[in-house]
Amino acid sequence: MLDGLIEKIRALEVSRAIAPNDLMYHPDFAEHYYGVGRSATRVMLTALLARCEYFGGDTPIGRILDFGCGHGRVTRYLRKAFPDAEIAVCDYDSTGVDWCVEHFGCRAIAEPPPGSFDLVWLGSVFTHLPAVITEAVLATVAAAVRPNGMLIFTSQGRYSDMRSAAEPDAQPYGIDRDRWARIVLGLHADGYGFAEYPGQQDYGVTMIRPDWFQRRMLADESFVQISFQEKGWDNHQDVYGFARLELLDARKGSL
Repeated sequence: MLDGLIEKIRALEVSRAIAPNDLMYHPDFAEHYYGVGRSATRVMLTALLARCEYFGGDTPIGRILDFGCGHGRVTRYLRKAFPDAEIAVCDYDSTGVDWCVEHFGCRAIAEPPPGSFDLVWLGSVFTHLPAVITEAVLATVAAAVRPNGMLIFTSQGRYSDMRSAAEPDAQPYGIDRDRWARIVLGLHADGYGFAEYPGQQDYGVTMIRPDWFQRRMLADESFVQISFQEKGWDNHQDVYGFARLELLDARKGSL
């Protein structure tokens, strides 16, 4: 059964159309590009399967938001994995949004309305933002989740810290060692490390501990943490799954 599901995901015939200005794509590493999309599909389905253990957890996925869609590295897989769903996309890069609308049948939105989506995905969005902006975005996308819906997002965590320590001569993620030291200090001090790219404002590299997200998400008692996959996305980024479900539910399940 498991082999069959993996093979079905691998066999998804996604669009191979690539935007001319898609910075995530390089022809020498094309298979990795598509592999990242497949990995995103697997981690989302893993979280959605875990959701089924809760009352209301089998709610169909009718409306999806790909927040930070870029030029559709994951969007093309969402379109194939959920062919009947309405998919909305947003990104600071309007050319990426336009590409997804044209090629993957998506709807462009500027900001997600509250209570609008059964599945919200953010892949490698919180990996680049200072804490105050991450908090604001997290609140916005959490509010966009419908009852029984899911919010799934990724970040860099302990693996990135350990990998950097094991490679002391490297410049992780294009960040010099002084900036990287600030990120590590923030991670170990309060769970959130951030440093800007040279010449950038409010955009750089982060490492974030799981409890930083948990404190904020679980302060809203309408959310249940469904899953956490350390290094789960593309064997690199941590994956979090939170569902808007009733935790205090007295009904009994049946195994």
